[in-house]
Amino acid sequence: MLTPLGVAEGSSSVAALPLDWQDLVENSVGDAEALLVRRLHALGVPLPCQGFETSDGTPLTLAWPDARVGVLIDGDDGEDEDGWLMLTGDADEIARHVTGAVVPRPA
Repeated sequence: MLTPLGVAEGSSSVAALPLDWQDLVENSVGDAEALLVRRLHALGVPLPCQGFETSDGTPLTLAWPDARVGVLIDGDDGEDEDGWLMLTGDADEIARHVTGAVVPRPA
């Protein structure tokens, strides 16, 4: 049986998370998002916003508005017109950008 990194097999993975992270898992749209949330927590990434929209109306799966980093699980990597860095569901890449590799851009 496959288990997310940082989650012991046979454990209740949602219950092992802090409450804010549990809420993200429970409100995830699909298994890919729930797995990504668990992996980001295991990597020590700051708590993201879920269901955030940029000022130009782009809906994001997860977002760190202060760093202007967003995740589109079914999207493409790159920058959008509003200056956001858009990433797909690669937890390691997201962690690199959110935990210090990306300097927050002015609003």
